[in-house]
Amino acid sequence: MKILDVCCGSKMFWYDKHEEHTTYMDIRKAVYTAMDRGNERRIEINPDVQADWKNIPFADETFDLVVFDPPHLVRAGKTSWLAKKYGTLDLMGWPNEFHKAFQEIMRVLKPTGIMLFKWNEDQIPIKKVFEAFDQQPILGDMKSKTKWSVFIKMGKKIIGFLSFIFLAFAVAYPSPHDTVQGWLQYLAFLVSLGYMCD
Repeated sequence: MKILDVCCGSKMFWYDKHEEHTTYMDIRKAVYTAMDRGNERRIEINPDVQADWKNIPFADETFDLVVFDPPHLVRAGKTSWLAKKYGTLDLMGWPNEFHKAFQEIMRVLKPTGIMLFKWNEDQIPIKKVFEAFDQQPILGDMKSKTKWSVFIKMGKKIIGFLSFIFLAFAVAYPSPHDTVQGWLQYLAFLVSLGYMCD
C-alpha cells in the first residue's frame, strides 16, 4: 500500500504522523507562531517532500490512495492563526488550481486507486469544488459542514466504454429505467463494470 497526503500541513488528522505507508507532501516547510485568543500557538509543517500539488513529483500510477485536504479559506488575515494553520486560497484563481491538482492526483493514482477528499464549506460550497474537479465523488458525507468524499480514477477509455454500454443497454432494455430502483440497479452495474475494466 502506497499513500500520498498531497498537502499534509501539520498532519492534524493523522493518528500516526509518521505512518509507514505514507508520503507527506506540502508546498510549505515552516514553523509558525501566532496569537490566538490571547495564547501563543505553534504549528510545524515538515513534509517528507516539499512540492506544489500542480506538479506532483512522482511517476504515473504510483499511489493506491491520495489524501487531499487543501486550504479552504479565501478570506483570512494574512498573519492570522487560521491562515497559518490551514493556508489560504486565491479568491479568483482557486478553481483553476484545484482543476490542475485533481488532474495531477488522478495521474499519480493507480488504476484502482482512490482519492479521499476533505472539505470545509465555511466559505466555498463543495459543489463549486466538484465543478472545478470536473468529476463527482462516488460517495461522501452530504450533511455536515466538514465533508469527506471518495473519488475513483475514471480514465477516458473507461468513461467512453461505460457511455457506450449505457447507450446500448438503454436502447435494448428501456423498461428497467422506468423506476428509481431500476436506475439504481443499473448504476451499480456500471460501477462494477468500471472496476472490472480497471
